[in-house]
Amino acid sequence: GRDLSDSTCDTENDSENDSECDSVSNSENDSMKEDVMPYAINHVHIRSADPHASAAWYEKHFEAKIVSEREVMPGTITIGMEVGGPTRLNVSSKPVGSSDERSVAELNRLGLEHFGFHVEDLAADLARLENDGIRVVLPLTEVTGGTKLAYIEGPDDVLIELVQRAA
Repeated sequence: GRDLSDSTCDTENDSENDSECDSVSNSENDSMKEDVMPYAINHVHIRSADPHASAAWYEKHFEAKIVSEREVMPGTITIGMEVGGPTRLNVSSKPVGSSDERSVAELNRLGLEHFGFHVEDLAADLARLENDGIRVVLPLTEVTGGTKLAYIEGPDDVLIELVQRAA
């Protein structure tokens, strides 16, 4: 796709560009806009020693719904889950012969540090999760602007952020 952000025919330009902008017809502008590709996160993928147990954890704690289970890579299964939005959560078994090295569910690590869930009532959700024995990595914290967040440890040493937007 083409980036149209540098176009000299935007509404902020002064009238000296009008003749140049008039030479681009509306249909040409429309076809150029169609070339711009919107990106969106397709999925988050977790490798698990026990994908069924991990999937059950997300079902229990975040109302995830299993929508598929299939062999994607030879000898493994991938469980696809919907979790309230367009981004799918995939949990896969470990391929035979692959490393047993695990991530560490801690803040400020390089690489994929965490992913987050939107919540409506962070205090209530955090209390429920703590009552279920889930480790809180960072307790409820209110940041500038009123957004509240916390971090928990999910299965497979995955760090999960819980975010309650400011009212």
